Amino acid sequence: MIMTNTNVNNACRMWKKKESKLELVATMIRKVMPEFQSREHVIILCDSWYTKQNLVCIVNEYPNLDLIGNARIDSVMYDLAPAHTGRRGRPAKHGKRLSVETDFTFSGEKIGDYYTGVRRVFTRIFGNQEVLAYVTATEKEHGKKRLFSVRFFQKNCRFSVHGREKHH
Repeated sequence: MIMTNTNVNNACRMWKKKESKLELVATMIRKVMPEFQSREHVIILCDSWYTKQNLVCIVNEYPNLDLIGNARIDSVMYDLAPAHTGRRGRPAKHGKRLSVETDFTFSGEKIGDYYTGVRRVFTRIFGNQEVLAYVTATEKEHGKKRLFSVRFFQKNCRFSVHGREKHH
């Protein structure tokens, strides 16, 4: 889904087995992006089936295109790389591996039906990049958790969970 204030007429076509469904979606996105001037910000909103490297890499092709995607809860995430110590050798590319269960601090109050936690992480989902990772939980300790990857860093980022917004 592409969210914007501008309506774009786009043709639909049936999936053919010659290309993967992710390739079809990427082709459709490339087809509509020229309709948006570079000053218009376009955000792709998708579920975890679409947040795979061969589709999400398309956001690097357009400076005004970003993505919010529900990611698999077991997606590999790392802490950001530690500061270079000045020692000899190659500096670390990323920090320790992070867990959705133990490495996110949740909000003090629920937003709608969910507690939220957010942090910048390093992941391979977007081709070895730093992204914002949001985790929602029904309960702070043992509630069901969902992971969202957000590949953009605007100063006034808004994240909506069932109609309630949280600003970061």
